[in-house]
Parts: sequence; C-alpha cells; structure tokens
Amino acid sequence: MNLRKRALVGSPSTEATDREIENRKLVREAAAESFVLLKNENNLLPLEKGTKLGLYGAGAVKTVKGGTGSGDVNERDSVSIYQGLSNAGFEITSKDWLSGYQKTYEKSREDWKQSIIDKSVKENMNVVMAYFATPYHLPAGDPIPDCAKEDGADTAIFVLSRIAGEGTDRRDEELDYYLSKDERAMLDQLSACYKHIILLLNAGGIVDLAFLEEYPKIESVVNVLQPGQEGGNAVADVLCGKKTPSGKLADSWAMDYSDYPSAETFSFKSGDVFHEEYKEGIYVGYRYFDTFDVPVRYGFGFGLSYTTFSIKTQKVTVSNLNSENSVLTAAVEVTNTGVTYSGKEVVQIFVSCPQGSRVKEYRRLAGFAKTKELAPDEKQSLSITFPLYQLTSYEEETASWVLDGGNYGIWVGNSLSDAKLCAVLSLDQSAVMVSGSNICKKQRELEEITPDQAKLLEKQKAWEAIAKEENLPNLQIKSDQIQTKTISYNADQEPFTGRAKEIVENMTTDQLLLLATGDISMGQGSAIGNAGQSVPGAAAETTSAFAKPPMTNPREMAGYFGFTEDEVNMLCETYQRSFDETQAWYDGYDLVMFYGTVQKTYAMYSPKSVVEAMLSGVYDNYWNQTESYEALKVYIQMNYGGLKEAIVRMLAGDRVQINTGTFSNDMTTFETKDDVLTLLVHLGYLSYHWPDKTVTIPNKEV
Repeated sequence: MNLRKRALVGSPSTEATDREIENRKLVREAAAESFVLLKNENNLLPLEKGTKLGLYGAGAVKTVKGGTGSGDVNERDSVSIYQGLSNAGFEITSKDWLSGYQKTYEKSREDWKQSIIDKSVKENMNVVMAYFATPYHLPAGDPIPDCAKEDGADTAIFVLSRIAGEGTDRRDEELDYYLSKDERAMLDQLSACYKHIILLLNAGGIVDLAFLEEYPKIESVVNVLQPGQEGGNAVADVLCGKKTPSGKLADSWAMDYSDYPSAETFSFKSGDVFHEEYKEGIYVGYRYFDTFDVPVRYGFGFGLSYTTFSIKTQKVTVSNLNSENSVLTAAVEVTNTGVTYSGKEVVQIFVSCPQGSRVKEYRRLAGFAKTKELAPDEKQSLSITFPLYQLTSYEEETASWVLDGGNYGIWVGNSLSDAKLCAVLSLDQSAVMVSGSNICKKQRELEEITPDQAKLLEKQKAWEAIAKEENLPNLQIKSDQIQTKTISYNADQEPFTGRAKEIVENMTTDQLLLLATGDISMGQGSAIGNAGQSVPGAAAETTSAFAKPPMTNPREMAGYFGFTEDEVNMLCETYQRSFDETQAWYDGYDLVMFYGTVQKTYAMYSPKSVVEAMLSGVYDNYWNQTESYEALKVYIQMNYGGLKEAIVRMLAGDRVQINTGTFSNDMTTFETKDDVLTLLVHLGYLSYHWPDKTVTIPNKEV
C-alpha cells in the first residue's frame, strides 16, 4: 500500500488566512455578477449612497446564502443583506423591526425542530425522513409598524426569501411558490408607507411574480438567488451602483404555475414521491416554452443592466472539418452604448436545427460569452466557438448522434427573446458524428410530450424566408466532411480481480443490487435518508448494503475494517516510525474470520490514527475532539447494571463478557450495560473477541 506523503494543512489559529481573505473578495464579486436585474422602472436603481431605506422581509436578517442538504457549506460567517447595506453606508430606518424578526426566527426554528421530533414519534418515522417530510419555511415577521410612514425614507426594500435545496422541491403553495397572506399584507403596508419599493428575490428556485401587477410601486426587482457568504455586501455593491448587474436567467419564469409541462403531476402532486416519470424529453425549461409558444414572464437568458449595449455579428465560420473537432465560430462586436455606467454583457448563440424525420426543439443554446467591464462607448470583439456535435440529435434505434441534413439557423443576442437571426448553416444530407451500440435492453416504451411538427415546419420556413430576404450568410458543408467517431464497448473486460472478485462472485443478485443502489429497508423509509450508509462512496461514507457485517462479527470483511499489521509494518518502514510505539498506541482490535474451519484473527489498526502518526511523528489520541468521545462520558455515567465496574475491570487489563444481541443499533436506545458496551465496540472504543464473546480496551489511545 502506498500513501502519498503530504504536509498537514490545518492550523490552531482562529485568524482568517490570506487565502480566506482573497477568496471572500472572489465570492463577493462572483455573487454580484450573478444577480439578475428583472425590472427597473424610472431608473430607480442604482441608489445614492447614504439613502434612507426601510428594510423588511425574512431575507433581510436571515439571508438564505445557499442550498440545503449536500448543497450546504460551513463557512466562518456570512453577511446578511441588512449587514451589507449597513456596511455600505445606507441608513436603515427599520432597525426595530429587524431586531424583532431575529426573535421571531429563533422561536420559529425551535418550533420547527420540535415538530420534527413530534412527527417522528407520532408516525413512528425515522428522524431523517421526518426532517425531509417537514420543510422549514422562514416566517414572514411582524406587520409593518405605522411609524414607517414617518421614518423619513421614500424607498423600501422587501426581501422575499425561500429555502431550497436537496429534498425541497418547489410546491405550488403559500410560503413557497406563492406569497403567503402575511407577505401580501406586508406589501400592502409598504405600498401605503413608501413611494418606491425594491423587491429582492432571495431564493434558489422560481417563485410566482404575478403579484407584481398588483403592486405598481414595486419599480425594481433584482434576483439575488442564494448569494453565498458575502451575499449582503454583494447586494449593496449592486444597489449602490458599485457593480452593474450582468447576470442572466438560467431558466424561463412562467406566467402561471400551470404553464409548466409537469405542473399537475410533479413530485407530491402525483401521490407518489418515490417514482417520477419525466415526460418532457428534450423539451425542458426554455426549450418547452420556445417550442410550444407558451408566453413567459421572464425568458431564458434575460437580464437588464444599468447601461445599454449593442451586439453586431461580424462573421460566422465553420472550421476543422474532416476531423472529430469540427466547430462553428461567431465573431461579434459588443459596444456599451450608455453614457453613465460601465458594465458587462453576455452574448448568447442559439441554433434552430432542421425539422425533418426527427422533431426537435425550436432553438437550443449552443454557446455564450461575457465581455470584460466596458466603459461607455467602449467596444470589445468576442469569438464564441462551439462544436458541431452540439447540433446533433440522438437516434435511439442506432445509438447514434446524427447531424441532420438541412438548414440550421444561427441566432445571436443577449437573451433568447432578443436573439436575431444572423446566418445559416446548410448540410447536404445527414451525417453520423458519434456511433455507438445499444447494450441495455429497453424495459418499456417511454411516454413523452411532442410538439406539433407542422407548426415547427412553418416556423422554420418563416426564418428561412427572413434569411433569404436579408441575404444572410449561408455556410455550405457536405456530409462527407463530417467524421464519425465510433464508441465500442469491451464486454470481456474483467471489472474485478483478486479478493474483490472473490467477494463479488460469492454475492447473490439481491446483494449485488444492494451494493449498487443502497438499502432502503433499514428503517429509513427512503433511499435518500440512508444513502450515506448504503451507497458506496455516498457522502464519504462506507457501504453497509450487502452482507452488513458488524464490528462484533465481521466475517469475510475482517481484513478490511482498518490497517492490518503487515500494512502498518510497511508504513513504519516507509516513514521511519517505531512499530512498537505504533502497536502500543493503535493495535488491539481482534477481528476474527473463518476460512472453512480454520480461524484467522486480524490485528486491526485505526487508519486515521495511524496516518496522523505517520505524517506527524506524534503518537497521540486523535479521537478526543469527536462527538462520540464527548458522548462516551455520558454513556459510562449511565451505569446500567454495573457498567462502571466493567470499565474499571477493563482498565485493569481484564476482558469482560457481554451479550451483543440486545443492542438496538442506534445512539439513543439503551437498557443494559451490554447495550452501551456493544455501542462502544461499534464506535471503535472497545475490541470484541467473537469466539468467547468478550470485550477489552484495545490500546493506549483509547
């Protein structure tokens, strides 16, 4: 076994490192550039520094920085929108309301936590699944006080926040996709108290914006998404004009929830959250709305700026034909046509593929690029290149990606709705770009939505007529200029060798399925709650999916629970460490397995501790900061049936006999000393000797 030698990267210092400081600058800039300006009537934004502002809404104080579940990140601290605006010198007139919201939030969180526990007990549900079944919604907060009318501010900011992430699909309900009654009441009050309202959307997903039509005083809308650690400062940078917004929507925002193709059946609405049939096929997001001619509130790629830009397509070319790397390039010139603000623009290229034997979406995104910061009247030339492969369509029967013969329309602009037809690419006949083979049998026919092909053909004829009328460039290529890449699958490849092969060959089909997919039968109720334990590699955990060998009886897995003595010997030689000292500190776990009738006992070492000792040269207790270590004191203090006496005997070097069969395999249910001792075996604090059913303290570390 070879281990890469590396230096330790941790530090006992609590001070921010230079790397942290630089990274904070980067995430602040990245956040500001991602914000999308959706509305800015009367040029309300940017605001002058020092402007008096009434600041309200859940996200003002508890700004949602990122997603939930695996999308969450632990950071040193995060800057709320309230903090960011204060840092930037804005005068916040609603401090009392914001202070009150903090208390409302804290009580709401405690009530939510208790509801999870109650649900778990009442419905006999695993607490993880109870958590997923009980999404947390930020409370709206107290009503806007009457004194807001006389706080001296003309402008209010309302931060509409939604928590989103793993296990949190959008629901067409209040406090989720729709405004709640309390949020509507607050907007009513703000409209009565202030001349202008700025709406900040602090959400990872789409929310309904139909209410904008009811509140004309909402003159500016900025989608700040989940802005990260420096989110509050980034918001302030954009609102005061230090940064000009340049973000674009990565999805289409529908006029109504029912406009989404799976609105009636998605997720919980079907009554089955464990099976989801995606019938959209290729018509996902903007491709659906654009192809089926469904109007949107804000389209894909949309985003305003504090300035204006012109985009001129200078030339479209095809290169690298007769190779596997054939590409199309659009050369464009972008000019900041404004007079006051610098800014960046995003150029987007869409392509209409020919509607022939295969029905396709009307347009697809093929390439995009962002300019540098352009001052008023400043120009920049961009070359946007994408592979012709992006224009292919998949043919199921032959497992091939085909570039269909016909005309391809090239559209260039700063959003899908504003893109202009600028060139045509013509292919004489269809050509296969990638050829594969079907190695998996189709289980059943898939039901997918399909557009009206006749209407799509009419739309194609319409843009072809425009191209002809405007005499747009037409790039002619032939099918024999397109090379085919063939993908072959080696069915004879041996996926497992050695001991791994032996284990796999002795597993049943059911065990192999569990190994590959995870076990959903371990009291979790869903594979989601069990993924970290049952899916190999998931969430950095090991699998328990197939034979489930425990520490008390590892059977054929005995040699894989940690480092063996031979492996530790080799490591000590490699790193020039004392084997005797390593043995005294980290040996002592006796794991037994039988080869037929022959018993073999493995002396097992803790990998983490051994690695730390090898790298640092320091023999120490590397468990003393773990949660289980802190809990150990609590377990011992329980003193079920002489637990303390058993611990004292083991400290004196004795072995203590236990019954592992009563253990409930959790961290909370204990009724006897044997339950606690068995838990300590599973946590690695005790060594279990299976032949005589005894435990002992294994080494100096413990």
